[in-house]
Amino acid sequence: MNVGAVTRGAEADEVRAWQTYLAPGLGDDMLSVLGLGEVVHYGCHDWEGMTPLHISDHDHDQLAATLLDVARGGWPLTLHAILDTSVTRILDAVETVAAQVPLEPLRWSLCHVECIGAANLRRLRDLGSGSRCRAGWCTRPRSAPTAGGPTSCGTRRRSATSSRWASRSAAAPTPPAAPPTTRGRRCGGS
Repeated sequence: MNVGAVTRGAEADEVRAWQTYLAPGLGDDMLSVLGLGEVVHYGCHDWEGMTPLHISDHDHDQLAATLLDVARGGWPLTLHAILDTSVTRILDAVETVAAQVPLEPLRWSLCHVECIGAANLRRLRDLGSGSRCRAGWCTRPRSAPTAGGPTSCGTRRRSATSSRWASRSAAAPTPPAAPPTTRGRRCGGS
């Protein structure tokens, strides 16, 4: 299980508390702590991706500070992001942290990312991070490369039900391309 913030305005304190009382891997074969996520800061959480979210500089800075504490604590992290605009701001914060703490060994990822564009896929790959999608639900964004879908950019993928990383090459079978949707609507609420 992932643990994260549940109270708007108290996110940093709640994340710190999880880090104080739990540790990644704590538990048994039935239930164990995987890491932190999906919500670390509500001001940077785009919910279902139905409407655009403006992530303010204040919220971005708070997210970056919390992520730095998470990285220094050695915790794996999964951040929720659907819209490419949200992904952009979240990756800005992650890159700020990556300049101070190596992230690849921590297995950080973004989950859902149904509307991620090719440029952000490359940024995700360059960070040594990956994406987590619900099996059969993540489709190729219109702006992503057509050969091999999002994984053709070299990002790692991780299914919501698997704890193992997987890599796919551009030659791997690709699910049928479909326009990105979120419960029947186009990404971004348009």
